[in-house]
Amino acid sequence: MKAVVYCRVSTDKETQETSLIRQKQELVKLAAEYQLTVVACIQEQESGYSIDRDGIFKMLEIFSQKGQIVY
Repeated sequence: MKAVVYCRVSTDKETQETSLIRQKQELVKLAAEYQLTVVACIQEQESGYSIDRDGIFKMLEIFSQKGQIVY
C-alpha cells in the first residue's frame, strides 16, 4: 500500500524546523513498520487555523489520482 506523509508546524521559528524533521522521520519509520510505501512527503510551516494551505491541496491532488492511494 502507498502512503502520504504530512508534517506541519504552525510557525517558521528555528525550533519548529527540527520538529518537521522529527515528524518526517517518525512517520516514515511508522510507514515502514506497516509496510507502506511513502509516495510523497509534504511539509508545511503554516497555521492550522486555515484549511487554505498548499500542503492540504497537494494531498488532495495526490488522493484524487486514481490508483495512487488506498485509504
